[in-house]
Amino acid sequence: MIIINTVAKQTKRGVRVWMEGGKLTQAGWNCGDRFNIEFFDSTKHYNGRIRLTKTPQGKHKVTNGSRNGTPRPIIDLHSKRLEKLFKACTAIKCTLENDLIIVKQDQQQNRETKE
Repeated sequence: MIIINTVAKQTKRGVRVWMEGGKLTQAGWNCGDRFNIEFFDSTKHYNGRIRLTKTPQGKHKVTNGSRNGTPRPIIDLHSKRLEKLFKACTAIKCTLENDLIIVKQDQQQNRETKE
């Protein structure tokens, strides 16, 4: 299991959560991999989370943001729907496994920021 800590950012199109680089590759997420996204709001069991599941028939794709000719995988979650789960400047914890990524608010980071 690999962890990526990031921050939700506000853009004109909505809130954005961005993951990139070596940690994605280490967890088995490569450029061109396809995946589906499931949103779990506060009315469901996994309240306030997003689940990305890798599948060959996925609706979304890991982008190739190559740098100096070296492939660099990027997952850019960017939509108004994210605003229902995360406010701008919220600390986010992404837990990566081979075929699964869980995106949720980092309770520990956000607690420390408020103190």
